[in-house]
Amino acid sequence: MFAFNSTWSPDSIMTASSTFKNAFQYRNFIYASDSSLEVPTSTDRMEALLGRIDWATSGNFRDNVDYPKALAKVISSEPILKAIDVERKTGRHLHVITEENMLTEFKYGRSLLSVK
Repeated sequence: MFAFNSTWSPDSIMTASSTFKNAFQYRNFIYASDSSLEVPTSTDRMEALLGRIDWATSGNFRDNVDYPKALAKVISSEPILKAIDVERKTGRHLHVITEENMLTEFKYGRSLLSVK
């Protein structure tokens, strides 16, 4: 699996989709792979998978927090999007970003000089 920060660029999911068999966006990150990327969509399934982690030895976690339940709630609160979903959301055809076009940064990106 390859994951990268999309910097909220909608074209980044199209770029990943053109290179890998499977790609999706969660918040501002793109996850891509040639292997199957099945992400559980039900909160119960996520909670069950997160429950497999040994939270006591995985880091500095508090004993009185139900981490699987809390994380499943946070993760399921945001949609997991495919390229077609992002394209619908943006209302424009998405492009593959290359070093020759840098579309996202210059053609569709917000100007650094704009004041809002």
